[in-house]
Amino acid sequence: MIWHFLYQISQALDFLHSLDYVHMDVKPENILITRDGILKLCDFGIVHDLRSPSTLAQDGDARYLAFEVLSGTISTAADVFSLGLAAFELVSDFDLPVNGDLWTDIRELRLPLEIISVLTDIELKELLFRMIHSNYKQRPTAKDVLNNLKIREEICHLISPFAFNQQKHEQTLSLSNSATSPASHGCCTPTKKPKRPPNYAGYHEEHSDEEIRQIAIHHHTLTPPPPPPVPTDPLRVRLFPNDSDDDTNNNLIYSRKSPIKLKFDSSGAED
Repeated sequence: MIWHFLYQISQALDFLHSLDYVHMDVKPENILITRDGILKLCDFGIVHDLRSPSTLAQDGDARYLAFEVLSGTISTAADVFSLGLAAFELVSDFDLPVNGDLWTDIRELRLPLEIISVLTDIELKELLFRMIHSNYKQRPTAKDVLNNLKIREEICHLISPFAFNQQKHEQTLSLSNSATSPASHGCCTPTKKPKRPPNYAGYHEEHSDEEIRQIAIHHHTLTPPPPPPVPTDPLRVRLFPNDSDDDTNNNLIYSRKSPIKLKFDSSGAED
């Protein structure tokens, strides 16, 4: 989990630093997590522009502040320090001090036992100590953190630390060059099963795809049935509306399918 944290925030810092900006306030409170498990760095209110040396830099949260910032030395290494210290805090659940002797001890790499004792991963410990080095020139850049072999190894084997959206992952894979073998990525390109023709009345799922295709063609090419024959009854039918006053006529009958009244006149005479 902590490798995933370092990887994603280092990506954000690497991009920001490539534009000659320093965030100045990297801390867990300024990191958001989307529903897809993507980490996003936020709160750029005190970003420092390295291209404007005359700009007065504002200090961020003292708990994560690099020591050299107090003397006015501003560089991208300050963000790397803050990220490393935030990682220490997340791993150990230790409350970092705002000031005092312990604040100074941490910046001189004299970390309390509560932090050191929980770091069982030697490679993680070495990386974090380099990130919070007291000499900012000795710290790795955000790109160096991204290129760390241990991080790359952990990210490759990390399946879903924050329940990544598998559908988006598959869509990303499908955008790769079709000429490139999927095996080279260590994965298989998902394929969709072709849709079967819709079922028709009287046919069931046990029919093969070819049988269903023939059934569909047959139904599509069938000649529609001829219309029913015209009645040849000699009786003449006359229609009356429902509000007719002629309801007392004994020759009136009612259709079962329509409220229209039918009057049969065997004489054939018109009213």
